[in-house]
Amino acid sequence: IVDDVDSSQQQPSSSSEGEREDDRVRQRWECLACWIYFFLLFAVSYAIPWPVYKRPIPVQRLGDNLYVRNQAYNEPVREDTVSTTALVLICGVAPFVVQMVLSSFGTRSERRRVLHKDNDRHQTLCVYLVAISTNNVATEALKLYCGSLRPIFYAICQPDEAYETCTTTDSSELDDARKSFPSGHASQAWNGLFLLTLYLHQTWGVGGKCRRSIMMARGMSFVAVLPVVLATWIAASRIRDNQHFAADVVGGSM
Repeated sequence: IVDDVDSSQQQPSSSSEGEREDDRVRQRWECLACWIYFFLLFAVSYAIPWPVYKRPIPVQRLGDNLYVRNQAYNEPVREDTVSTTALVLICGVAPFVVQMVLSSFGTRSERRRVLHKDNDRHQTLCVYLVAISTNNVATEALKLYCGSLRPIFYAICQPDEAYETCTTTDSSELDDARKSFPSGHASQAWNGLFLLTLYLHQTWGVGGKCRRSIMMARGMSFVAVLPVVLATWIAASRIRDNQHFAADVVGGSM
């Protein structure tokens, strides 16, 4: 009888260990697929020199050697409030690291804690890899297809006297001046920081699976809003920096 009881107690434990190992194997394969997807999409975006749609220089001719510029594209060049490097760190690296750290805090049950940590880390890695690469490709594809001019286009282009061609010798900078819609800063900011907002609210906020007390849940629900506030500020800074129009920022944020 004692042997039967011992075997009945050991069987569920071994079964749960087997299920846990199966989950880990599945997660490894899913992570590998996510990494392949990530590098494949970045290769498509940057390794292949896709051409940008080149609109004619916007100008109104009033007479012989008399032209009027479109003032919408005649803004001066300003220094970026949020540089590209800062954008990657704030909206890509930081949310990912914060979410990975928070996923270390599980539920009270030790077994559920281990499963929760493994699953959350796995999902966090895959979500960020897929979201960042997909957002990057979609944004760059729209930029190339639309060829929308930035508010600083004249300053970058430096058109000739007849406003037929640009005199600048920096072709990469000129191509970038034709990529106003949608805003890459806005899309990357909302992509990374909104993911963090969703995680904080669904995991630690009101009704979250790791809620300790109602006061903590309410506090975390408030904290969860802060990343999207930061994303909104980053997106708005692109209008202030004369890099984008309002429609570009709205389109990128969506």
